[in-house]
Amino acid sequence: MMTNTSLSSQWQQVRLPYRCPNGPSLVVSTQLLDHCGQVHYMFDFERQCGIRINIDLADYVSRASAGSWCPTGVLPLALPRPEQWIAFCIGPHSVTPLTKNLFLVGQRAFDRFIGFNIGDRSAYLIDPGVGEHFLSCSNWFDRENGELWFASWDIEDTFCRTSDPLYPVRIKIWRRSLKEEHSSEVWAGRGGDFLHQLNMSDDRRLLVLCEMGMRPSLAVPPGHPGTYPSEWKNFQLNGVIPSEVIVLDLVFGREWRLPLPIATAAHVEFDPCNPHRFYVSCHNMGLVNGSNILFGPGAVYRFDLQSNGPQQTGVYTGNDFYRITTHHLFRHHGRTLMAVTGFPDSIFLIDVETMTLHRKIALFVGDPVDTDSRPHFCKQEPRSPYSLHSSADGIDLYVVGNGVLFLVEVATGRLKEPPWSFYPDSDRETVTGHVTVY
Repeated sequence: MMTNTSLSSQWQQVRLPYRCPNGPSLVVSTQLLDHCGQVHYMFDFERQCGIRINIDLADYVSRASAGSWCPTGVLPLALPRPEQWIAFCIGPHSVTPLTKNLFLVGQRAFDRFIGFNIGDRSAYLIDPGVGEHFLSCSNWFDRENGELWFASWDIEDTFCRTSDPLYPVRIKIWRRSLKEEHSSEVWAGRGGDFLHQLNMSDDRRLLVLCEMGMRPSLAVPPGHPGTYPSEWKNFQLNGVIPSEVIVLDLVFGREWRLPLPIATAAHVEFDPCNPHRFYVSCHNMGLVNGSNILFGPGAVYRFDLQSNGPQQTGVYTGNDFYRITTHHLFRHHGRTLMAVTGFPDSIFLIDVETMTLHRKIALFVGDPVDTDSRPHFCKQEPRSPYSLHSSADGIDLYVVGNGVLFLVEVATGRLKEPPWSFYPDSDRETVTGHVTVY
């Protein structure tokens, strides 16, 4: 196993408000707003019960704050204060089931994984042994071979990018068997940092790695957008430096970089019926002083592997297609649909064969988004959909906002149950991770 360091954790039972006989078991991750911990909710809708796991990171964060990933001076992503940078780093973003009881947590930018075991109710830091590197926050586990695939990038290079946003970052891709004592390097090269998701095709041939590039192309203008309209309009038009998206053909040893017209490509999902087709989502958003801003509508691009490499074969976008934090593919009544979260209040169902809208589902009526003349600053709305997953039969969608869960019937777009607020103290938690089925 990997090198582990025990963490303090608290475990308590959770009672779900309704039972779904064919419902999934879900993990939802949140961050404590005191910046020193994270919480993972495990919901079993078939048994109508759950667990709340509170993991304390205070001791490790205090030590790491003085280390190489939090030096003094200018901070990455133009974050104004060190505590905001630390909070960004330790936010839990994905949970990967490794065994029946063991789960691996990936943070946004952290030099350790976090593991928790629901069998013996333990939690610990996991050092994969890759040196002074941050680790990718969403990873892929090969259940057949018992191997974890993940990426890392050099911490020093992230700080070099504070003065030169295009500084080439040293990246490595690794795989590690649960039975081995070391990580094996698969690939090394240059690219971007904040490696957001590594995913692989079911036939183990294609590997796709996405950076979540959120650096604006220009310096942030002074003052309020309403006071300096021309400067903010120019800032909006220049947008974000495009994300690096790397595709590896592991069978034939080929490599490609994907050109994407819309910025902030962060997530990649493979087609459930075609292992050589995948979909990359582009948020078209950035960070300004720690706030999410939208430069315009986003898009999801479809790629197919052809003789000359991955080729774009479809795209979906629209004037109301904003901040698409999750796109999830599933089978529904013999067809493949892609469910996409849309800011601030909607779910988009897209037919992936035609890349056209099948249905838009409004969860509630949110504030309008306007990016015509300046970037849109996202307000915190607890109900805004952040992540989702389908039931195994494709009948229902389980949609998570900031502490709110919606159960949506796919065929009608209607809520099957009232929205459920699952935070016990919502002022201290915020959702930062994606829903995982276990």
